[in-house]
Amino acid sequence: MTLNLMHLIPRRGTMPTAAPLRPGDYPVVFLHGSFGSAGNLEKPARRVAACGVPALAIEYSSRGVGDLYRGKQEIARGLRSILDTVERVDLVGHSMGGFMGLQVASMPEFAGRIGTLVGLGAPFKGHPLEGTAITRFAIRHLFGPAHDQLYAHVHQPARIPDELRVVSIISDADTVVARPVAEFGEIVEVSGIPHSLLSGLEEEVLEALDRKEFEDHVARLHFAGGSPDPSPVKKFIMP
Repeated sequence: MTLNLMHLIPRRGTMPTAAPLRPGDYPVVFLHGSFGSAGNLEKPARRVAACGVPALAIEYSSRGVGDLYRGKQEIARGLRSILDTVERVDLVGHSMGGFMGLQVASMPEFAGRIGTLVGLGAPFKGHPLEGTAITRFAIRHLFGPAHDQLYAHVHQPARIPDELRVVSIISDADTVVARPVAEFGEIVEVSGIPHSLLSGLEEEVLEALDRKEFEDHVARLHFAGGSPDPSPVKKFIMP
């Protein structure tokens, strides 16, 4: 039996209100992390919306702690609904949201329909089993099975699907997700930002998405000194 304690954890932030999608739109879909909700990604979502790009969110797995196999289907249903109107989306996922985004983007039905996946401290490669049996039991039964599912298995895919671009934003101050499991695709390094605050990155998300709609906005931010690190270290790492 699993107790539902998620209602005790307050939601943070509010996603921008999106106008109805139109054919030709190219939305960015945001996926929250564990113990999270859509509003955790309010800052980058509002920056995306300010550039005239629809910013949407899909919630899943009882705020990211419930069954991940169910969550994968919830995200897939949400994407199908969006892709009924538009041809293509980008994904931005914080922590577990990045992991889940990769799982869904690897489904054959979405081949060629997802352009870029940006992970913010995302454990793309899963995690080795950790913690004692007692602590894992407590987390599983107080909140849900997600972390056991993430830790206990070797996850696929082990490669980036064709036609999908993956960018992993990694912080040297992230003590939650280990760097080796987050290194996947193009790596963008930021400094001094703890795991929970990676969901608030704005300019870095726009740069990682690397879309024409965001070019002028990012250039203005650089000119105004809006980035604490205007030249993050980037390199390409194959999984």
